[in-house]
Amino acid sequence: KHSSAMRCSGVSAHCAPNASTSTTRFTLAEEAVAQTSIGALFAEGRTIITLSLWATFAIAFAILLFTPNWTGPLLGGEGGLAGPDVALIVTVHNLGSMLGGIVAGWLMDRFNPYRVLAPALLCGMIFTSMTGYAAMSDFTLFQVIVAIAGFFIGVGGNGAVALAAMLYPTPVRATGMGWAVSFARLGQVASSILAITSWDFSSQLPAPRFTQP
Repeated sequence: KHSSAMRCSGVSAHCAPNASTSTTRFTLAEEAVAQTSIGALFAEGRTIITLSLWATFAIAFAILLFTPNWTGPLLGGEGGLAGPDVALIVTVHNLGSMLGGIVAGWLMDRFNPYRVLAPALLCGMIFTSMTGYAAMSDFTLFQVIVAIAGFFIGVGGNGAVALAAMLYPTPVRATGMGWAVSFARLGQVASSILAITSWDFSSQLPAPRFTQP
């Protein structure tokens, strides 16, 4: 406890040098809980919050895994994409999502988190849908659309992690984050299963033919 108080005092002195003294006491306005369970995630009006976070984690992280991992099988071969082109698509998607994760923290520190995540996930959905149409046209356009889709999904996925930490009180934060991440992994597994079961259907669709620059 003493070391924790010293750390709090150090942070306080750094942020506001005149806000505390050597006799200042730091208290946490939350009740200590010896043990938490999944039921605590639905207590005190947190049901909608928990279910919304689980859905957001599952969808966002499923797309982050699905798009780069299935680009090769879906667009290679009859799609006309060579190995280096597939690698390039995966790279621009991952770069977009990485940049989105960086921007997510900056935006959520300065604006209402809900007003950041909702538009980001909506735009991610739109641009992810557009990749199917872009695959039938120009290869450069396809790269741009994939990168933008990765950016917005990166904002949504990484922003959801920060939002979960903000919404849950300290006693249930670890439990809440653990379950949210579990649903993220569940979404990734489900997306792979969906891709496999949809393979026969996708093979009947017109194969993309890119116009290479």
